[in-house]
Amino acid sequence: MHNNHINFLLNLKGIFVKKVINNSSHIEIHIETKVRPHKCPVCGLVTTKIHHYRSQRIKDLPIQFKNTYLFFRKRRYVCSCGKKFYEHLDFLPRYHRMTNRLVAYAIAELKNNYTVLSVVNRLNISMHTVNRIFNHIQYSLHSLPEVLSIDEFKGNSGRSSIIV
Repeated sequence: MHNNHINFLLNLKGIFVKKVINNSSHIEIHIETKVRPHKCPVCGLVTTKIHHYRSQRIKDLPIQFKNTYLFFRKRRYVCSCGKKFYEHLDFLPRYHRMTNRLVAYAIAELKNNYTVLSVVNRLNISMHTVNRIFNHIQYSLHSLPEVLSIDEFKGNSGRSSIIV
């Protein structure tokens, strides 16, 4: 029963919560997925044969103002052609150690004119990670208008000045 509420709270499809540890500084959520057939990226055959598991710690959005980590045993499949590959997860891009929604939240924070340092401190990610995220965003550059006028105004300070 509680597991369904935690799954609903996390909003991750196909994920089962095995254990939640609430420490004073962070929250650990241990998750797993069901074994399902995967398509080989080389030959296209479908396989369910598991080669091995690898534990991975994934950063997620903060919960209760605490850093949140998802601990996941990632499966590595092997195909009959010999190719070994990791399972595909919707919430985690290849080679990433943070969820899509954490990246999206960091982008939203930067869009709301928060400083990079405040985003770094709030989301527990490094300055380099925020810069990398920012560099991958495509945004339009605002150009200057064709005509730019500048007004000059000489204040009245009570002293007259003669320009020679």
